[in-house]
Formats: sequence, C-alpha cells, structure tokens
Amino acid sequence: MRTVGREIKRILGSRWTVFFFLIMPPLLTVYFGLLFQQGVIEHARLVVVDQDQSNLSRSLVDQFADNKGFDLVGAVEDLDTAVEMVDREQVDAVVAVPPGFSRDLKKGKSPSVLFVADASNMAISSNAVKRAGEIILTFQAGIEIKTLESKGLPPDEAQNTALPLQYVYQQVGNPSGSFYDFLLWGLIGAVAHFPILVFSAASWGGEAKEPDFPGIAAKIAAYSFLGMGEVLFCLLLAILLFPLVFYGSYGALLLLVACFVVALTTLGTFLSLALPSPIVASQCAVIVALPALLLSGHTWPMSGFPWFVKMLGRIEPLTYFADPLRELALTGRTGALYRQGIEVLLLMSAICIMGIFFACTIRKKVHTWKSQAFSG
Repeated sequence: MRTVGREIKRILGSRWTVFFFLIMPPLLTVYFGLLFQQGVIEHARLVVVDQDQSNLSRSLVDQFADNKGFDLVGAVEDLDTAVEMVDREQVDAVVAVPPGFSRDLKKGKSPSVLFVADASNMAISSNAVKRAGEIILTFQAGIEIKTLESKGLPPDEAQNTALPLQYVYQQVGNPSGSFYDFLLWGLIGAVAHFPILVFSAASWGGEAKEPDFPGIAAKIAAYSFLGMGEVLFCLLLAILLFPLVFYGSYGALLLLVACFVVALTTLGTFLSLALPSPIVASQCAVIVALPALLLSGHTWPMSGFPWFVKMLGRIEPLTYFADPLRELALTGRTGALYRQGIEVLLLMSAICIMGIFFACTIRKKVHTWKSQAFSG
C-alpha cells in the first residue's frame, strides 16, 4: 500500500497530469452535458406553401403551427422559392399543400401533401419527418371520420371504420428518443478513458531502474485507483447536473467501471513495457483511444460496419463499456450485453497482464545481456 501511495503521489506531482487526468474529463463532461441537454431538436423552422387557401388547408397548416416540433416562420406562394430557402439554410422544412386540396378530399380523392426536410442535419430532419408523419396521419383520420359521420354513422362506428387497425407504438430502452441519453454515456466513457490509457502507456518514461513486478503492480493499482475516481466522478457529475436517466444498480456500475479501468491500465502498462520508448507507447495509446467511440458501435451500430472495421472495434475496451453502460443506465438490466462486457474486459486484463510479464522478462534478459556485454 505504501508503494501504491507513493506512486499516486508521484503521479499527482505533475500539474499537467492532474489537469489532463482529473480536471479536463469532468470539464468535457459538463461541456457535452450542456451541448446535448435538449435531447431532441424541436422547433424546426418551417415555411408553408398553401396553394389551396381553403378552410381544410388552413386547418392542416394550423396543426403544424401548433406542434412543438415546428416553428412556423412564414409562408410563400410557390414551392421553388420554399426549396431555395431550404438550400440557403433559412428554413429546415417545407410543407406544401397543392391547389384543389379541399375539393379533392371532398370528392374522395387522395391529394398529395409534400413535405421537404433538410437532411444535411439528420438530428433536425429525423424528428421533423417523424412529427410531420404524425400530423398528416392524424389529419387524414379526422377527415375520414367526419366524412363517415356526415353519412349518418355514429361517432364510435365512424372512428372504428376509419381506423380499423389500432397502431400501438412503444419505444423501449430510450422511451424519449433523446439523443442526450443515447450519446452522453459513450461520450463520457470516451473522454474519461483517453487520459487513463495514454498516461499509463507513458508510466515507465523516465524511470532510471528496470521494471520489477512489485513496481508494475503499484503503477497498475495507482492508475486504476485514479482512473476509477475520474470515471465515477464524471458519471456522477452527469447524473447530478443534467437530466440524465440512470435506472441501474450502483453496484453493477461500480463493477463495470472497475473492469473497464483495469483493462485500460493493464493495456497502457503493457504498451509502456513492450515498446522502446514512452513517446512511441503514448502514440500507440492515442491511436487506440482516438477512434474508440466510432469503432465501439455506440454511435453507429457495429452490424453496419465492414468486417475488418468490426474486427478493430472488437479489440477496443470502450466497445465493452459504452453500450453495457447505456443499457444499464436506460433499462437497469444486467443481461447478456452487460455480462459480455464484464467477461471481455476481464479477459483483456488477463491477456495484458500476461503480456506485461512476458515483456518484463524480455527486458530483464536484455538488460542482463547488455550488462554482461559491457562488463566483458
């Protein structure tokens, strides 16, 4: 314990280490929390092209205006002008009602309502398209019910005839559909794991003596202790300061964080011992850490990756932390995904520890050989 304490004191003796290891990750956590706290982009800027100017067309436009998914910014007379406004990024979406809209509806025809969304920003367009579909379906059902009622059907019978199929929509895992709960867990993991991996990879830089097993164990314990504190503090900040959902067990969270941090520190220590200099080891750690969030499948599902990218993603420690953490937070489950994450992280740690022993043994033999060569 004294050796671990001395190692922690040595690590904290560098201002840069304290800043990048213990201060920067919480600051970035707060930054990302503020950035994504809206969760879903509402109030997409909408322009209307109403070429019918009837009571029915105005009723449809009013439904768009009253929906929180849209902010009605104006109306223009022709579709080309509206599309140009989208191209110039003056608006995010267009709803166009054709001439004869009301007449065709009354005759039982099916007029087309055009909805144009700027898909250059999927965070805006995906929600706008979803909202527009809901509005159109509701409006269409209302028209059919009124038509049937005008033919003498009772309201209940008219509704059942117009809507013979009841569509029940239930979204589990992330019921709100919020990008906030979807992204932030992985972002915290990516931000927090970077300094743990990089600093542990440089842990033998500047050491005068050859590594020994007690010294290696002390470094792994010290970096794991500080790393766990850093990750848990970032998660606690996110849960307390922002409307981030966490339904899971704190014991399960602690176990997952511990396995993740130990996997990172053992990997970093292995790189530090196996590579010729701390600079090369740090560069390799950066290469591993930088693409981790994308390769983990947290933002884009791994099923959509080419096979060789999948292979890269499956050797990233973050892969087995980010998704299990999100599932634990949003559902409270410790199912197959969580168990797989724990098992793979433990396996990674075991492989890295074996690699550390091998690298340490090789270094000792090389050191002995050099000493004998110089003495001879």
